[in-house]
Amino acid sequence: MGTKINIAIDSILSCEQIFSICNNFLSQHPSVEMDISEEVMNGAWEALVDDRIDMIIGASGPIPKQKGIQTVHLCDFKPTFVVSQHHPLAKLSQPISNETLAKYRAVVVHDSARQWIANTHAVLNNNHYFYVPNIEYKIKAQLAGIGYGFLPRSRINHYLNSGELVELQIEHITNPIPLYLAWKVVNRGKALTTIRDMLIANKVQITC
Repeated sequence: MGTKINIAIDSILSCEQIFSICNNFLSQHPSVEMDISEEVMNGAWEALVDDRIDMIIGASGPIPKQKGIQTVHLCDFKPTFVVSQHHPLAKLSQPISNETLAKYRAVVVHDSARQWIANTHAVLNNNHYFYVPNIEYKIKAQLAGIGYGFLPRSRINHYLNSGELVELQIEHITNPIPLYLAWKVVNRGKALTTIRDMLIANKVQITC
């Protein structure tokens, strides 16, 4: 049986550029199998620590302490607050207050952690949530007008340009969220090291 690499890609990243790098790797190492899964927030770290995967692409902080994990910074996710063009918030004057936002539903991606404490990013205090499994579902839910939320600009530029999604200014300030490539120090297989080094060398292609 040939070598198999298990890689998780965090939902926040678009996979197109990553798959292009994977394709280059596989063309040079045709006997290697790759198993790609999707994780969200702490679920990605949990999968790595529990040895369900060999490497994470796009994991967000905080990085687990004293777990023998090595990381390389990939990019910074800069959250863009958007709603559907038909959402009531799109018609209000800006910036929009937290009190006003509290009257409406937020669309939130579930952390995929099974045992670890679930984490959230760029979520405002609110009691009205619509939970989805990944960023792609979140985009579709917000396009449908179900609620508001932060999304990666690189994934929604065409919807912003078409006017289907509208960017809003709000009182709440959200800082960029660093995303990492991560692996266990003890995992030193040649195939894993090679694809890891290729990802690092081409990380400029990976957009948040």
